[in-house]
Amino acid sequence: MRSLTDSMRRLAEALADWRVPTWLLGVVVALLGWRLTFALPGPGLDPSWWAGLYMATHEGMQFGTDIVFTYGPLGFLGLPWLWYGGLASVAFIYLAAVYLAFACALVWTFRARLGAPFACLISVLIIAGVPGINFSIALAALWAFAVLTKQPPRHSLTLMITAGAVFAAIEALGKLSSAPVIFLVLLIALIGARASRKQVAAFLGIYAFSVGALWLIAGQKLSHLPDFAINSLPIVSGYSEAMASYTSSRLTAAVMVAVVVLTLVWARFGEYPGRRARYASLAVALIVAMAMYKQGVVRSDTAHVAIFFGMLTVLWAGIPTTRRLTPGLLVGVAILGAIAIHKYPPPGVDVIGNVKTAKRELNTLVSPSLRDQAVENGRSTLKNLYALEPEILEAMEGRSVSVDPWEIAVAWAYELDWSPLPVFQNYSAYTAGLDQLNSDALESPEGPDTVLKQNTTFSPFDGRYPTWDPPAQALATLCNFFPAATTLGWQVLSRVPDRCAEPVSIDTVEGSFNEAVEVPAPKGDEVVFVRINGAEVHGLEKLRSLLYKPKARYASISDGRIYRLVPATAADGLILRAGRKVAGAGGPFTPIPQTDTLELGGTDGDLEFEFFSMKISPPAPAGR
Repeated sequence: MRSLTDSMRRLAEALADWRVPTWLLGVVVALLGWRLTFALPGPGLDPSWWAGLYMATHEGMQFGTDIVFTYGPLGFLGLPWLWYGGLASVAFIYLAAVYLAFACALVWTFRARLGAPFACLISVLIIAGVPGINFSIALAALWAFAVLTKQPPRHSLTLMITAGAVFAAIEALGKLSSAPVIFLVLLIALIGARASRKQVAAFLGIYAFSVGALWLIAGQKLSHLPDFAINSLPIVSGYSEAMASYTSSRLTAAVMVAVVVLTLVWARFGEYPGRRARYASLAVALIVAMAMYKQGVVRSDTAHVAIFFGMLTVLWAGIPTTRRLTPGLLVGVAILGAIAIHKYPPPGVDVIGNVKTAKRELNTLVSPSLRDQAVENGRSTLKNLYALEPEILEAMEGRSVSVDPWEIAVAWAYELDWSPLPVFQNYSAYTAGLDQLNSDALESPEGPDTVLKQNTTFSPFDGRYPTWDPPAQALATLCNFFPAATTLGWQVLSRVPDRCAEPVSIDTVEGSFNEAVEVPAPKGDEVVFVRINGAEVHGLEKLRSLLYKPKARYASISDGRIYRLVPATAADGLILRAGRKVAGAGGPFTPIPQTDTLELGGTDGDLEFEFFSMKISPPAPAGR
């Protein structure tokens, strides 16, 4: 091992005098590993929330009130989708700047230990071949490690105080789940690099000023900034309880924990100018590694697990170790990168193809006609895929439309008067507060005139029952809307005067998980719903949810079907049965499962089922 180390050291020293500016090498590496492309409009859950994000920005909607989401008014910068050519161009330019900065930082990281040629080679392999790298977080981590070394790049600390603060502010109005990681990483690096109090204060001041300025530039009102924080943060904090998937084994989580521990050990033996820098480096490694672990363990599919290993590859590389530990650096990077590739195989490293892709995408950037053509092609393609029937389009003509549950791209394709509920893809309304925001919007006369529903009966999101996702919104829809046009795949609900009487409590049953309870029978003109207390995550399970994820909750109904249940909204009122005289209660779009029994499973504990009946009148005519 020692002879190998000595050989590597001599080779690195021989290549160290290769005098080419690091920034130029970074540009070359970025082109050879080019991964940034314009995204084309498409159908489905993920493209549709991107469509909603772009439409909200394009229409000047207020984030925190009109729109409540994980992303803020600069969230569109996260991916250059060609829903609108101008916004896509701005996103492309921003991401290209972040991507180029990351490439330069990666080359600098390897160059001091391996020499320029090897640094470029390994950087290209990582950028072009390792999946799952979040370039914004990766850039922040590499930047932080750079200022914590014994010989940081010139002006790196000054740039972190100024450009770094602006960068963190942009990300704060972008994606709320990753923005705190970037901010903390940069702040901890400043403290670890012994920045003065004035320098730290300057960083915080520039950050705060930039957040406010960018918020106004994005067309937002300052008075809505608190709403943005208060209403959007529950989507981030409630993610673990509502969005956890259970497709991977606990062994995968155990391996991920082991990798986090090994990364911290690796950071402990880095080369630093002092104890403060060492502790700061450990803190940076811990924050980034745990953020990636949480993302990978909650949505435990192959893509999210690959994100964890891809980001840990960058983290392992960025930790400032000595030259004698170069073999460990290479082994760690190779193993972590190989696992990420195994989990989510990329198309391969094709440097010539990457350069051609860069040229093509840059041509699109500078050509409005190419972008406009792509937008129109996307609109035409989606219209052919959705194929809304004439009666569906006629029922929405001249009226504002909300889309339920998530296919927002249909509103963009047909250029509908989109009037979204605050949580515009309602599977994200997984707390009682978020559910209430949507139900309030439906009950308000200023809410949408119509609701366009897609038939998702046979493909519910994460195995959830569509009407219970979320429950209060479903009750508000039942009371204030009525079918105006229905086809096999789509239904238009039109606003009508509220047709629901006040709910009446009819029975309370003490029960437990894994115990079926009888659902009271409704009268002919009534619906019965239940508010379940005790299904929420509480006690020690909160700690489990923080460090891992909670146990899944399931609801079984009398016909044998089993659905995932969102714990935090089970007390909002799950519709269960309807009488024969309730208009609009049947058909393929029915919001009512018509179950005689209800059983919750997945964990244990006591439950309280409070059943309510609610009289539903026939819909009164409503003017268009």
